[in-house]
Amino acid sequence: MLRYSVRVLPVPTLLAGALGAATLLGLVHLRPAQLLQAAGLAVAAVGATASRLFDEPAAALVDTLPRPLRWRTVARLLPTGLLALLWVIGASVVDTQGVGRPDVLRLQGVGTILAAAAVTTVLRRRGQPVPGLAVASTILLVTTFLVLLNPFDRFLPFFPYGPSGDWAASRWLWAVIVAVAAAALATSCLEGIRWRFTGHPSVHPNTRG
Repeated sequence: MLRYSVRVLPVPTLLAGALGAATLLGLVHLRPAQLLQAAGLAVAAVGATASRLFDEPAAALVDTLPRPLRWRTVARLLPTGLLALLWVIGASVVDTQGVGRPDVLRLQGVGTILAAAAVTTVLRRRGQPVPGLAVASTILLVTTFLVLLNPFDRFLPFFPYGPSGDWAASRWLWAVIVAVAAAALATSCLEGIRWRFTGHPSVHPNTRG
């Protein structure tokens, strides 16, 4: 599985996303009071990158091979986990000097990565070979809109800013997003398996893997 993960890894995409996010977090570290919004843009960058990790340009061929989609999806989770780990490290190192909360920043990135992975794997399951570009574009547009305009700050503080921001509510909001996205991703990885009311798995006869 590790060999497969390395072979299908889109290195340029991963490096571009990681470097872009690192650059934006570096700006926050240097001038947090003026450039804290760059942290939200970094969240968009890692989310867009995660969605591209599940594309399968050769799906017409690969989907006929013995390795089922579920196995290949789990293999692609390895670089996704690496991206999430790098985000957690970067978000922990950034000094927001009291105008931001590193714990919320960590949740924002991890939640966006998990949500991107969940949506992309569901679309792959439905037969779309390269859904990552559309998902990445949506993440960039929606997240940038929320970061720059913050229209739902009173009720849904996705990206609060400054000491007066509702960081506690944002922490809970992103914790829910992480939990829901993780559950959706786990369900997607269990493609082909149906759980009976007894709690025992059974494989549907019309699915491979």
